[in-house]
Amino acid sequence: MISIEKIYHYEPRFDIFYQGETKVLTFIARYQSQYQNHCLLPSDISKSLDMTSPRVSNILSTLEKKGYIKRDFSTVDRRKVYIYITEDGQKYVDDISIKSRALFDSMIEKLGEHDAKELVRIINRLI
Repeated sequence: MISIEKIYHYEPRFDIFYQGETKVLTFIARYQSQYQNHCLLPSDISKSLDMTSPRVSNILSTLEKKGYIKRDFSTVDRRKVYIYITEDGQKYVDDISIKSRALFDSMIEKLGEHDAKELVRIINRLI
């Protein structure tokens, strides 16, 4: 447990990249690239990320204010709101992806080849 705690407090921490807004924005980006012809609803985000609807709603409002997403109301059913990532939102996700990859690469480099292979073996057992 002490070792796990050390990873959590490792600076810079992985969790700064994938909490709240970034977690939701990353999900939207991945969903949009994978399912280009499907509309994404806030309820889809809530279910997929196991977050409450009010939490997702607050995050979406913040992301919209920052210009990272846009929300469009359905012309058929005004209760439905479709979520789309903007160019600025995609750029933010791409930047975070590069930073998190660099962080992971530096950790793997510190491990060395033998320990890195052992880490991969252990992760594969857990998944």
